Amino acid sequence: MVKSSMCNKDFQTERTLTNHNCAYCWKCNKLSSTYQKFCQHKCVEQKSTDTRPFEYICAGNMVKSSMCNKDFQTERTLTNHNCAYCWKCNKLSSTYQKFCQHKREREREIERVERERERERYRDRERERER
Repeated sequence: MVKSSMCNKDFQTERTLTNHNCAYCWKCNKLSSTYQKFCQHKCVEQKSTDTRPFEYICAGNMVKSSMCNKDFQTERTLTNHNCAYCWKCNKLSSTYQKFCQHKREREREIERVERERERERYRDRERERER
């Protein structure tokens, strides 16, 4: 598990998104937990079951998040530490651990789609040559 640091920089916890609720405020650009006071903007609460991108702070550094699909989210910190959160497994893991089967399944699916697209492009080129 990866240490998750909240908007209060002095407070660090190993609690993951599965066992506490967090709120991310886009105006403040900060994350806060339900155990802390929310900001003046009244952050919208996002639970771990939410399918929207959930941005949080890992290892005390700001994180840029992107979701490749609704099930899997990867994040990279300024310290070059990759974290991965799988919505199906409801778990957080790092690149130093094996990724779950859902990521492997997703990667295989992406590879299959890419191969199919490449075959289609090849067929299109062949049709163009015949004309």
